[in-house]
Amino acid sequence: MAKIDQGLLKGHGRINDGFYLRVVDGITYMSQMPQKRRLKNNDPQKECIRFRNAVLYAIGTAANPDLQQLYKAKARGFNSAYTMAISDFMKPPVIDSVSCRHYRGHPGDTISIKVNNIIRVKMVTVAILNADGKYLEAGDAIFAGSGSTWVYRAVNWNSTLRGTVLHIKVTDYPGNQVGREIEL
Repeated sequence: MAKIDQGLLKGHGRINDGFYLRVVDGITYMSQMPQKRRLKNNDPQKECIRFRNAVLYAIGTAANPDLQQLYKAKARGFNSAYTMAISDFMKPPVIDSVSCRHYRGHPGDTISIKVNNIIRVKMVTVAILNADGKYLEAGDAIFAGSGSTWVYRAVNWNSTLRGTVLHIKVTDYPGNQVGREIEL
């Protein structure tokens, strides 16, 4: 990307088939036109609606200063809080790992969940079912304060760990949800 002296070219947009001008923080840059991306979804109309909803979400984040600050902190280079919000809407969170090594079925035992997302996710919920499929407990995990780790602290006794199932659900700020089921 070439930085343009203000005396040479002004404005923004396409110059010809191969180049365009972009103004960022008052500085004009010239770049090659990006290649057209192929949609992953077979239904372009659904993808268009999804992108429109992402834009509406990004516009709405401007009204929430705390959320806007989270996106602004992640923006690098030519990205802005607005583009980061669109990216967050379009890409659901990923559950990287679940650690049950500190869970032995006692109240106070912990389960750690690592989540990958553009910004910190909004909520992580954990449900614990016994071997018979009956709910023992459910609740929200607490953000560990740094990185991407969330910790759930058990409140009930679980006398038989074998066959216990954990249901983990992660929700990000745009509302994307992912889940994972783990049998101990």
